[in-house]
Amino acid sequence: MKIFAIGDLHFSGEPPTKPMDVFGPHWQNHRERIIAAWREQVSDDDIVFVVGDTSWALRLAEAVSDLKAIAQLPGQIYLIRGNHDYWWSSAKKMDTAMQQELTFLQGHGTAIDHIAFGGTRGYLCPNDTSFDEAADTSIYARELLRTEAALQEMEQALRKNGSVTSTTETVATQADNNVAASSSAHAPIRILLLHYPPFNDKNEPSGFTELLEKYKVDHCIFGHLHDKNSFDRIPETFGNTKLHLVSADIWISNLNKFYKELFMSRIHREHLQAGYIFGDIANEEYIYLPAGEVGVDSPMCVLERHGNYEDVSLDEATHLIDTLSLKPCSHPKLGKRSF
Repeated sequence: MKIFAIGDLHFSGEPPTKPMDVFGPHWQNHRERIIAAWREQVSDDDIVFVVGDTSWALRLAEAVSDLKAIAQLPGQIYLIRGNHDYWWSSAKKMDTAMQQELTFLQGHGTAIDHIAFGGTRGYLCPNDTSFDEAADTSIYARELLRTEAALQEMEQALRKNGSVTSTTETVATQADNNVAASSSAHAPIRILLLHYPPFNDKNEPSGFTELLEKYKVDHCIFGHLHDKNSFDRIPETFGNTKLHLVSADIWISNLNKFYKELFMSRIHREHLQAGYIFGDIANEEYIYLPAGEVGVDSPMCVLERHGNYEDVSLDEATHLIDTLSLKPCSHPKLGKRSF
């Protein structure tokens, strides 16, 4: 299972009734380019997060054609609302319109195995240039409540799956000991989906960043921003949370970068540390962590090719697993596990 994310698709029917290339040549034929990249790189078993501003439609009935186009694409697709998704309605109405072909998240969370995710629209944060205290304070407070509700549901889903124990304090302890996860369970990964960034245009702390810390969120994914100054000002991390701005104008031609760089490397690392062997039996290529390297500060893995052996770092091993498309397998001498 791979994880992809993209936001701000801004679809408007086919042919588009609101072409996006008025905002720059990089938007030329963006719908066709996104769909082509999606079909090429995403499989039915993968997860795709669409983080708002999906359709320019004003009513749900008008948005259905855009939503159907997305639903026909591969992957398990989860959507949150953006500030331009005026068509967004109740979950029941959207599920009925789409016959549950898409999953709409609005203040809700869930988990697949040890990967928990959920979210809501978010909002402008206090002290943002565009924040109007009189008009925006109540909306900001409401979105904080929705965000925390989603995070709480994520924790409940992880507990149900057996990935964490019953208290936030224990969750925090477990999150700090990811490497110690047993071979039968992986350390939980928490992904918060927002449309707006979790802070103001000065990158100052907010109620959203407090929630990132409180719930030990590993990754926060958002869109909304489209100008180069915004792209440049977003840091890679806030506290211990990795930040991912995935507006479509960044990712139009590289939909898979998010998955490759951020998620599978961590999952591959955990599998190697649990003793699983990755390989390509036909090409006689294998990567694994020897028992003698377990628990050392900088463990070295083995890259085995046609009976030849080479030491590689754990980081290099996770990269090779991806680039060589190696899968968990049974080694001819070691079996499925190296220890």
